[in-house]
Amino acid sequence: MVDVVVFHSALGRRPAIEAFAQVLREDGHTVAVPDLYAGATFTDVHEGVAERDRIEFTTLLARAEAGVLNLAPELVYVGFSMGAAPAMLLGGNRPGTRGIVSVQAAITPIDLGLSRWPAGVPLQLHHAPGDPWQPDDEVAALRDAVPDELVEYHEYPGTGHLFMDPDLDVHDAPATERFTAAVRAWLAER
Repeated sequence: MVDVVVFHSALGRRPAIEAFAQVLREDGHTVAVPDLYAGATFTDVHEGVAERDRIEFTTLLARAEAGVLNLAPELVYVGFSMGAAPAMLLGGNRPGTRGIVSVQAAITPIDLGLSRWPAGVPLQLHHAPGDPWQPDDEVAALRDAVPDELVEYHEYPGTGHLFMDPDLDVHDAPATERFTAAVRAWLAER
């Protein structure tokens, strides 16, 4: 079993994030879910992005760093959409990283200020082709930046952004089941 930190999307630490973390806990993992928005949640992506912009990235990153401060360094970092930025940045800079899961976000190491993908750190990447919040070309750029043997890629055609949240109109139950099963299997290998 591994220690996992889950960073929420621009919608905040919604019940779907907590439910996902609970599934991982039931598998025996220790899971932390820092609240980067201090309790605020949204159902509208534009409102959530406005909150992200109001708080500013440096503050969000400081909150993410505080959220992992007392955790073991041997972590798997999971980031949903906006949460992928702190997951990838912290996972790329902290020693002991056991893996990074990027859910509907693709940020290259260069865009994060890293010279390259962290050596030996596996990436599980989840993508909905055509998702305007996760452009296909950015996904391709991230896949090109990470050695092939370190990437496990999952695609969810026809789904919307954050399709795994049952309280959103874009929810897709079969895709959510596939997503959750893929993450659980991947974590079991860490």
